Amino acid sequence: MSCIKNIKLIIPVLACAALCFFIFGCGSVTGGGGGGGGGLSHLLPCISYYDAANGALKYAEWTGTTWEVATVETGNVGQYTSLALDSSGNPRISYYDVGNTALKYAKWTGSSWTTETVDYTGDVGQYTSLALDSSGNPRISYYDVSNQDLKYAKWTGTTWTIEAVDTSLIGGYTSLALDKNNRPHISYYHAFGWLKYASWEGSSWDIQAVDTSGGVGQYTSLALDANEMPHISYLDYNTYDLKYATTEGAGWDIQTVDSAGLTGYYSSLVLDSNGRPHIGYGTDDNLRYAKWTGSPSWELETADDPLNVVGQQISMTLDCNGYPKISHYDNNNAALKYTKWTGTSWESETVDETSSDVGMYTSIKLK
Repeated sequence: MSCIKNIKLIIPVLACAALCFFIFGCGSVTGGGGGGGGGLSHLLPCISYYDAANGALKYAEWTGTTWEVATVETGNVGQYTSLALDSSGNPRISYYDVGNTALKYAKWTGSSWTTETVDYTGDVGQYTSLALDSSGNPRISYYDVSNQDLKYAKWTGTTWTIEAVDTSLIGGYTSLALDKNNRPHISYYHAFGWLKYASWEGSSWDIQAVDTSGGVGQYTSLALDANEMPHISYLDYNTYDLKYATTEGAGWDIQTVDSAGLTGYYSSLVLDSNGRPHIGYGTDDNLRYAKWTGSPSWELETADDPLNVVGQQISMTLDCNGYPKISHYDNNNAALKYTKWTGTSWESETVDETSSDVGMYTSIKLK
């Protein structure tokens, strides 16, 4: 049963070959930016996002012929969304309740949406990142504005347990990934202008300063490779460059990916089935895409119209061919857009423009 009940937007059919699921190995494609989800079959895009005009959390799903759009909750809620899909393809979303300054969580039961407040102690819940563990239980990293801490919440099956991971001027721009043992790994920003990384070792958090060059660490996106080594994209806001960091366990390898103009905003990193990073990100006016080809350089290209102010609030995933699918905010038209690589060219379309300002804080998954 579809989890959409409200609006249907008729859009020209997107090509999405179901045969690729049986031909290509899709299960090892991993991504960050908005956390993880189980049971990806890499066919149809689903997007959570914020309707600023109506103060609402929204969700869009491509059926194969149309975009179906639902309002999940209203009442000045829905910023900083992060989407995951359970093993049945049902959406789960973490997000910020602006009016109550709280962290919230929504899930589709199969017939309706249910929502709950996870943490309401002070001003909490910005920069959420959601992942589901092997039992389908949600884990969420997020920012505590009141105490300037990085926080982590997990559902045990009966209750939410909440802890501060790192404290004092810490915790914006979080990105969460779970390893094969369901242990959390989080990239995040330190107000000193550092990129930091925390991983749960079984009894305590191991916290590392990845890049302390100053003026770095915003817009982090984390993914773990097959060896559970972290890969992180982020912004250097001193030089306005896109940067990338990874480690094999001893020291961090840090690279500048793109330094052309004002670039590196809203980065979203995904690893393909060979463990190679792909990054969607924004410049001052367009949507960009970078991929590591295995040579000593990155392949860079513009993914959406450079004449329009697009490529904000980005989230990216890869299909079973390794082709990128990107949700993003069109600032010119105040609308939600979707851009994909077909194998020969980039195609973009508007998903939702039903209010005067809709489409920020996007998070995308495929089902």
